[in-house]
Amino acid sequence: CLDDLQALLDRVKQERDVKAIPEDAREALAALLTDHFSVTHVLRIIALTYPSRIVVLESAWKSARCSEEFKRPKAALTLLLKFATSYWVALNEGKGAVEARKVFGKDGFAATESETGMCNTRARKLRTFHYRDRKVEMLAHLKIGVKDSAAETLRVHFSWDTEERKLVIGYCGPHLDFS
Repeated sequence: CLDDLQALLDRVKQERDVKAIPEDAREALAALLTDHFSVTHVLRIIALTYPSRIVVLESAWKSARCSEEFKRPKAALTLLLKFATSYWVALNEGKGAVEARKVFGKDGFAATESETGMCNTRARKLRTFHYRDRKVEMLAHLKIGVKDSAAETLRVHFSWDTEERKLVIGYCGPHLDFS
């Protein structure tokens, strides 16, 4: 995982014209290097490092901006690096979700929502995102924390695009409600 980030940093260093690197990428890398980064920076780094594996929808960027106060961006970086590497490899090799979820342990991943969420029409709608001209329900999610607090809890709702062989992130922010 860190080798991939190092490769990205090396590519940036080799770029003769730093202005050729998108400003948001420069900002995210600078934030990471100075250890003052946010969920938005983490998402940007993952999207830049793994463009052939990860799709980040506009809804995910918007929700990530709602998590600027999240206190554990390093944990988010670790979780999303596992997501883009080990988890993606497991899914890409045809291993089922049960096998693939072992990457995160029992607390970092949920294949679906709780019974409360599954039975609630509004909750399901909040977990439905537009991807490739269609609505995609994204009940599978990565998780950090359990409190109803943007500073302490993060959810990353996603789906696996079997055609493109990509993980699609529809949401990356505070816990979505059920009401």
